[in-house]
Amino acid sequence: MSGLTDDQARKAPTASELSIGGLIKHAARCEAGWTDLILQRQRGPRRTADASDSAEFRLTPEETLADALDQYEAAARAQTR
Repeated sequence: MSGLTDDQARKAPTASELSIGGLIKHAARCEAGWTDLILQRQRGPRRTADASDSAEFRLTPEETLADALDQYEAAARAQTR
């Protein structure tokens, strides 16, 4: 993701809301969730997917690509603890 601006990371080049930044954000959340499951860590309540999940697939104006990459890196590091 080196060289992308936050605006470029937010762009959704298809009909869906999915952007490269959103994909990284989603992957970080999934990575953390699977790690918690495998390591039997306490997790929040289970819920079903709904329209509110669309925010998971895009960076909000308050989020940056660096934020998403940091979240993914933290999720990956958590596997080794």
